[in-house]
Amino acid sequence: MSDVPNSSFPYPALREAERPKGGHLYRVFSLTNHAPMKLFHREQLLAWTMLEFDPTVVSFEAINRWFDHVSGAIYIGYYVRYMEYDCFMYIPNPAHVEALKSLEKYAKSFNVRLSPMLSEKIPQNDTLFWNRMSILSVLVSARDKLSSRNLAQFARSIENCEVAVGELEQMPNYVDQEALAYAFELVRKGHFSISGLNDELLQKSSVLRVAKSVKR
Repeated sequence: MSDVPNSSFPYPALREAERPKGGHLYRVFSLTNHAPMKLFHREQLLAWTMLEFDPTVVSFEAINRWFDHVSGAIYIGYYVRYMEYDCFMYIPNPAHVEALKSLEKYAKSFNVRLSPMLSEKIPQNDTLFWNRMSILSVLVSARDKLSSRNLAQFARSIENCEVAVGELEQMPNYVDQEALAYAFELVRKGHFSISGLNDELLQKSSVLRVAKSVKR
């Protein structure tokens, strides 16, 4: 899926956005879509980390579009395809209530739902955001190795049901951060888990728990 919507983009009322003057340009790689994306807002960066770990997401696209209204414009960052429905993810603006109502009607006409993007500045999201950024950084660097075969072989090599990040970095049969990448990908897919991702930053003592079904 491209990060630049093509001419067949089926929502003509959405105006293509440009990077805000003086604003950041975030270039990321989506593991879910196996494609690069361009993001213009920090809220999109947070949403990216959430979408990559959401098992109900089939695919998503950084569309970077504006929905224009006489009362103001609303920024739509993503078009997300879930298992049961499609969704526009937008940046909420309390001053544009009427614009949001109009966008809701527009989306409903295409049988598309709306979902607001949150800010990573909210305390309960901040630690999880940085932990997922750390995980995704490792995964993107090793993305060419994350095959189903390699993941299954790695899972079978874990002797116990728990393993620390520091132990993964020292596994003798894997170079660089390869073992860590396999473990993190299994976390992303829901086969491994890390307790406390919302509460404390990842460190060498952080423990990953292995689901028994993974080792079959």
